[in-house]
Amino acid sequence: MISHAALVELAAKWLRKKKHTVVITELATIGENPDAIGWRGSHSTLIECKTSRADFFADKDKAFRRESWMGMGCHRYFLTMPGVIRLTEIPVKWGLLEVTGRGVRMVHESAYFSETNHRQEISILLSTLRRIGKNAPKGTSIRHYTIETKNRATVGTAKEENEKGQA
Repeated sequence: MISHAALVELAAKWLRKKKHTVVITELATIGENPDAIGWRGSHSTLIECKTSRADFFADKDKAFRRESWMGMGCHRYFLTMPGVIRLTEIPVKWGLLEVTGRGVRMVHESAYFSETNHRQEISILLSTLRRIGKNAPKGTSIRHYTIETKNRATVGTAKEENEKGQA
């Protein structure tokens, strides 16, 4: 059996392989917390990783799964081991990815979701930018802070200089 963390890593690699230039994994936010989400221009792709059938069926009860306009991703996929999710069980428009010996294969392609929660996606992007801290590219002004998350991520920051150049 493959761990959830290993599935998330494979999801991120798959998104990068598909030319998504920004990929974020397991970022805790208010609302939907995608396992992996990536952007290619203004196009977003969400991947939810499922290690068991019970995990998959529990996911269906979430509000942003029942109402597709509340969810993130212009395209949406489940990633799992073969046989965990049947193609007939995936929600309308969703795609299915499965782990193979060499990586990830697309079993069923996601249809395009024209109604998505772009505000939540922007929130995730802004939260990520704030966490960059002192490593922001030259010419970028980002206020940063430290938060302790309930997942594996801990984000550290440095003091931002004030207008007089003092730390």
